[in-house]
Amino acid sequence: MPSWTASTLAAQSLCRLAWQNVVLEASAPCPKVLLLGDTAAVLKALPKSVGVPLDPNTVVRTAGLGACLWLRPTQRLLLLSGTGDARRTAAQIRAMNAPDAWALDAGARYVEFEVSGRGAGAVLNAGCSLDLRDAAFPVDTCAQSRFDQIPVLLLRSSPERFEILAERPLAPHLWLWLRRAASNT
Repeated sequence: MPSWTASTLAAQSLCRLAWQNVVLEASAPCPKVLLLGDTAAVLKALPKSVGVPLDPNTVVRTAGLGACLWLRPTQRLLLLSGTGDARRTAAQIRAMNAPDAWALDAGARYVEFEVSGRGAGAVLNAGCSLDLRDAAFPVDTCAQSRFDQIPVLLLRSSPERFEILAERPLAPHLWLWLRRAASNT
């Protein structure tokens, strides 16, 4: 089982397991910024090039930058790509000086996993009560949920691909749960 340390997570192909209808993968870490504050304050403080979701459980993608997830009315999570532009924008965001909006580095907080393939939704529904059918949970939808009592952020990035973010201390347990669920489908 992986140790989930920062050096281990930096490896490009940390863990990848495949079955007939599903692939599980522990993703390389990406920079993350937690945006706090009401929508108007966050929009005013951020560079105009950064897309921010305005509706619950939605995702806004900004080309060359990454994706921003709606978590709560006053909380969003920006998942940045590893490009130079994204790193410069992240530095700008972290340095923003606004009285009612804050940007916190959340890069080390979460471990990222991907579940993909025709059976991805079935694997996740083995431990989650969310309706993950295409009509109820379309692409670029996100939600906070639990798998085996582990709090997670779930993002549907394509019809057959889900991204899961779990808090670092709980990542080994989630990985074991995902493996067990995938092997039983």
